[in-house]
Amino acid sequence: MTDIILKEPTGNPVTDRILQGIIGFCELAFPQRLRGYYLEGSYATNTAIPASDIDMCLLFKDAFNSDQESRDAWKIDTFSEYLVGQALDIIPLTEQQLIEQQTQDAAAVVFFKQGSRLLYGEDIRPSLALPSFDAYRQSMIQRATHFISWHRYHPPTLTYPLTYPDSDDPFYGYNLRRHVVGNQSSYGTERLVGTIARIAGALLAQQATVMVSSKSMIVVAYHEHIHDEWAEYIEAVFTYCRTQWQYQIPTEPMERQHLREFYKHFLHLENHFLQTCLIG
Repeated sequence: MTDIILKEPTGNPVTDRILQGIIGFCELAFPQRLRGYYLEGSYATNTAIPASDIDMCLLFKDAFNSDQESRDAWKIDTFSEYLVGQALDIIPLTEQQLIEQQTQDAAAVVFFKQGSRLLYGEDIRPSLALPSFDAYRQSMIQRATHFISWHRYHPPTLTYPLTYPDSDDPFYGYNLRRHVVGNQSSYGTERLVGTIARIAGALLAQQATVMVSSKSMIVVAYHEHIHDEWAEYIEAVFTYCRTQWQYQIPTEPMERQHLREFYKHFLHLENHFLQTCLIG
């Protein structure tokens, strides 16, 4: 096998070596089966912070050859985490599944086509058609609804108006668990930031018919196209939780109170989303 030379390196030597290693491992494990390797998320948009996960799509040719190939492909994420020692998000996808997502998860197609970076292999993005806007809008609403449920420990139903999961908890009972290597857990604000990003993206699609291809575009697009009473809140959560606190739960009393206020107002954003996008 030839050396792995990244077509669009990140510019971070450590990250690039991790990517080269994963690609090389996959080329050995699945010879001639991968169409291409695509970087997604904040590393693809040059907005990564030290706490950011590495998001990567493994695009298999045609369809999986067997159920065993599919199972083995999904194990790449876990095994790579063990080797690298940090959280990764490596998603195997087939060309057939990518076509099916035009209707089943249109947002994923938009993120792949417009928000990814080709690392190695063939680039199929120019020939990939964008889904209809209606399919994209429905997909974004479904994603936001899923993240709200996830942030609330997956209740059987979401009944409007929502109430706090636990009003006596310092952060109102929302799910603060974070994924780390080895199936252990720590606590942070990734779920809050991720859920707000999905809600804001859905509101952009519903109210402004705007299509975004990454979380990094959401704050700017929301401020530009909607600019309602939630714009400042969304920007503040991204600034503090993601950039300043690096997804960690702050320890200083004043900062913890600031975070508590974020969670206090989050309930009202959830209900605003449900009222706007699902109830009407």
